[in-house]
Amino acid sequence: MKDTILSPHEVREILNSDNKEIIRLCKLAAITPRQNEKGFTYFSYDEVKRLKELRDNYRQSVISSSQFRTLETIKSAFYQLEDNMPESAITEINNKFKKLEHFFEEYEKCKSENASLKLKMTQISKNNCYLKDQLNEFKPMGLGVYIKLKKKDYSI
Repeated sequence: MKDTILSPHEVREILNSDNKEIIRLCKLAAITPRQNEKGFTYFSYDEVKRLKELRDNYRQSVISSSQFRTLETIKSAFYQLEDNMPESAITEINNKFKKLEHFFEEYEKCKSENASLKLKMTQISKNNCYLKDQLNEFKPMGLGVYIKLKKKDYSI
């Protein structure tokens, strides 16, 4: 039994986990999956046994068995509630969700309109600064007569 090799698919089934979970467990246990001569990844029986023990210990440390049973009870109660819920309540909830979808569509429209208005404001602000600079180029001489001053060149 110790010489038994297991494929990643079999390891996923044994541990009832996905690839990310298996990779995390391998890192914690300092296990590097090996490859055979054809390049296929495999694990030894002992490695999978260590991974399973590590996973079980980790789950027990994260949540106690009594808390886990409580969560399972709550989960089953929700499933029963969902099964026993009358159709009218389900349609009412669906209608509320449709109204919320409409609200979010309006929100997105307002958000994009707000962005375009901000762009217009910056453009107008730039234009305003340009016009002020143009106005400062003229000096009043009196009696409504203005003369244009030479523009200062700050280029290097």
